[in-house]
Amino acid sequence: MHSPDYRTAFANDLKKMLPRIPLVEDVRDFWKFSKAGRALAELHINYESVPPFAGVQVTGESSGFFTVEKMRYPKKGQTDTIIYNSKIVVSNIPTKAYEYVVNGKSAIDWIMERYAVTINKDSGIKNDPNDWAKEVGNPRYILDLLLSVINVSVQTVEIVNNLPRLQVDLGTEEKEFSELDLVISTAPIKNVPVGTIGTIVHEYGDDETFEVEFFQNHKTIAVETVSKSQIQKRVVNENA
Repeated sequence: MHSPDYRTAFANDLKKMLPRIPLVEDVRDFWKFSKAGRALAELHINYESVPPFAGVQVTGESSGFFTVEKMRYPKKGQTDTIIYNSKIVVSNIPTKAYEYVVNGKSAIDWIMERYAVTINKDSGIKNDPNDWAKEVGNPRYILDLLLSVINVSVQTVEIVNNLPRLQVDLGTEEKEFSELDLVISTAPIKNVPVGTIGTIVHEYGDDETFEVEFFQNHKTIAVETVSKSQIQKRVVNENA
């Protein structure tokens, strides 16, 4: 699932259906994917216990002031530094850390957005992430979480970048329906009774929608646009 080759090859499919994991031809690649998957699972399940990235610097910790209002960057485009609060600054964040993206946004940006004090305009209810830090008895919980996620992000990117190339042959997959296939209607279609035989006369390119000419007694009764859920391929018994 993390393979860039897989995400690129099946980008359209992943937007509308559950992922289907292809088999790899080389068993050595299989074990590389398996090892990487275990490492990623360990990282992402136990992310809170991952230590800070070695190169990241934190100043102001000695103040003992860990309350956060809203984390921010010093200026637009300067993402190597995060101003945690009025006392603490996190700097020397690797650019690579921002390459780990979840739902269109880096994991670091998700932390910065979610762990901010907000007030709902309609209800007036205040959401204060510092309350959770107090509840777990760790005043620096949010800072530690930020530092952990930076390291998780860097390690995730490194693991993904070292995955073997995934050879995906998109041209060998057999299509369910093709032009000139003989089909039979299996669901209600305008002007076409269930059980009517027809021929696919046009494919719309998505392997989901087709133009079908239906006929009875060797005469065309309708030409309708149908989905593949409304038809099934008719098997002709050559021995009949």
